[in-house]
Amino acid sequence: MDRETLFNWLAIAERHVAEGAHQLLQQRELLSRSQAQERSKSATAGMARELLDAMERLQAFHIAHRDRLIKMLRDGHGTVPHLMCPAEACPKA
Repeated sequence: MDRETLFNWLAIAERHVAEGAHQLLQQRELLSRSQAQERSKSATAGMARELLDAMERLQAFHIAHRDRLIKMLRDGHGTVPHLMCPAEACPKA
């Protein structure tokens, strides 16, 4: 696979991770409000918790996919630009 395609896929994966983080935050806030209003045992709250669990599993998948793409770029195609790699894994300038 060529480097340009990997970078395009990485950009999509980064977007998915960012969007997922935002959606998780919204879902957690929804659950928190529900619990504050003492509705934590309602059917709706139960579904909201199940949805949060599913969203967290999906986010883990997105993060793993992004990390695999970064590794592919590093291993087979040189280094990843500084802005696209996790801080702990970026080469020191």
